[in-house]
Amino acid sequence: MTLRYSRGGSDSECEITTLYILPQYQSLGLGTTLMNSAIDDISQHNRCISLSLWVLKTNLTAISFYEKIGFKSDGKHSEEPYEDTKIIDIRMVKSL
Repeated sequence: MTLRYSRGGSDSECEITTLYILPQYQSLGLGTTLMNSAIDDISQHNRCISLSLWVLKTNLTAISFYEKIGFKSDGKHSEEPYEDTKIIDIRMVKSL
């Protein structure tokens, strides 16, 4: 289990840069506990008014998870080539 976050371009924006939970530990509530704890910590110790993250557009399980916690896609996306395909990430944002 890993969670990292950083401040964005301004003090009012923070970004989760890494969140991984091994498959054998998914669907046990650990991700929700980790995210809620991180959101509480960020809210109490930073001046962030929003929290964002990037997720693969095809990772519907992760997108659903983030939506349940209150994140919403803001329409921004990032594309990068990988081998013979294109990887597309979407940005999701939650107001704090």
